[in-house]
Amino acid sequence: MEEKFVVPPLVDQTDKEAEMFRNIVVAQGDQIEILRNNVKDLQGQLQGAYRRIAELREALETEIEENRNEKNNPFVTTHVAGHM
Repeated sequence: MEEKFVVPPLVDQTDKEAEMFRNIVVAQGDQIEILRNNVKDLQGQLQGAYRRIAELREALETEIEENRNEKNNPFVTTHVAGHM
């Protein structure tokens, strides 16, 4: 009696691996999209922070200039809380 050699179905294994890799690629694509959105949000927050820093610097410079003008003007009186 002659034994027959049966080749296992490679197509099924190849299809399973291809599907697995496809799922990995799809998942990575989803992660990339999430990261892109996060970067976009963070860039917006950073730009907002830069604007706020500029506003605060301008306010500080204005305050400093006003204080300089008051110190140099002998006719300006300042009141300290609790003292008159």
